[in-house]
Amino acid sequence: SSTTRVLCATVVDEKSHFDGKVGPASAKWPTQLYFSDKAGLPVSSAEIADVYPGVNIRRTLLMPVLDGLETPLVIDLVHANGQAAHQYDLPLHFSGHIMEHSFTPERYVSARPVLGEANGYQHIWVDGIARVKGDGGALTWILDGRFYTYRFASTSPLDVILGESGANDPDFNLRREPLLMLRGKTAAAGDISFASLLEAHGSYDGAAEQTLDSRSLVSGFEHARIEGIDLIRLTLKSGQRYAIAVSHNPDPDAEHSVVADGRSITWKGFAAAIALDGEGTTQ
Repeated sequence: SSTTRVLCATVVDEKSHFDGKVGPASAKWPTQLYFSDKAGLPVSSAEIADVYPGVNIRRTLLMPVLDGLETPLVIDLVHANGQAAHQYDLPLHFSGHIMEHSFTPERYVSARPVLGEANGYQHIWVDGIARVKGDGGALTWILDGRFYTYRFASTSPLDVILGESGANDPDFNLRREPLLMLRGKTAAAGDISFASLLEAHGSYDGAAEQTLDSRSLVSGFEHARIEGIDLIRLTLKSGQRYAIAVSHNPDPDAEHSVVADGRSITWKGFAAAIALDGEGTTQ
């Protein structure tokens, strides 16, 4: 899609996957843990343990269709477990013009620092960095008359980096594209999780000078990790509330239950989209 290009892979300690070596990379691939093309809730989940020594990375993508939203959502869950302290970067490369953001970055307007020294980091200008808590934030941009909002949260505090490709480019032939990078760190061996949501909404018609739903139709986004289960809770502007629950258990008959804010949420199988107010669709 031209909206995001690709949700790029997690980068550990600013190093290329497999140290940038083609041979080892070609010999390894992720293990598919679960896949479903069920209407209303497609899911794909996979993991790999060989990209970085001592680090296991699991990624799960879901596309729930929810009443009250005009398009499916894309929910991205990334879990990494390392045997030592590490820095984890999750970049989002997108095209378009930023409309608004919920965080307050330190802005570099007179001089743009470079993000790093090697492995592609030397080609990224830094426009701003914000420190946010685990409950995360949001960024909205416009592209070709359509609005997009990216929401994110983590199990640890994050640095949110706004940048652009094109640094250290003496021949001026690198594509200039914006990016948002989520950066989390662990002080010792342990886990880190990123949860994000991509929503397409509204439209802008320049000829008619008309704007519809330029702001996200999702008003609340919460992520909790409860005994290995991922729970995403969404609140729409209409007041409708949903839970996206992921057990990571591929058994379709296995029953699961979590308690969040005093409320029990139950479902069967790997994942489910649950209407919390008794209205709307349940997948």
